[in-house]
Amino acid sequence: MRKRRDLTTHKIIEKAAELLESEGRNGLSLHKLARSLRIKTPSLYNHISGYDDLMEELSVYGMKLLKDKWDMEDLNLETLMDLFLEFAQEYPELCKLTQSPPIRVSKKWNQQAHSVSIVPILLVSKYSKKEDEVIHKIRFLRSFLYGFSNLLVEEGFQKEESLRETYAFSKERILKAIKG
Repeated sequence: MRKRRDLTTHKIIEKAAELLESEGRNGLSLHKLARSLRIKTPSLYNHISGYDDLMEELSVYGMKLLKDKWDMEDLNLETLMDLFLEFAQEYPELCKLTQSPPIRVSKKWNQQAHSVSIVPILLVSKYSKKEDEVIHKIRFLRSFLYGFSNLLVEEGFQKEESLRETYAFSKERILKAIKG
């Protein structure tokens, strides 16, 4: 394998995200990643410190993709919910990585997590001025979004009823409760 002077951390993370989505978390290894980049595994260590670092970088990358989807002037709660579901269907494995902190949490991860979490907080804060109410409503919203998207992606809904109808039904009630 020849030396890759054009290899960057960003290119490594993009390739790792592709592998993560196609192989799943258990199918992603540094060896497979290096092979797909046509480099030797030790060359990855010029850019990442190991598997845990790679997982953290992928989590940050996933949060950035989600934040980019939400980056619009006229974003509202309904659109935020729809874009989250779209993100979860497009990047199911990255979405899972955004749900909780990695083993090692860096300043970079904390900053990206804050930039993503502040978006729904600001939107919900329009309807509640009490801090504890905002926290409860955010947890309610987050539970629904991650729960519904996980069940959708994992094909956890066994009934024949339309999932679009279920989503619309649930979204309507959640928005009503948050705006309450």
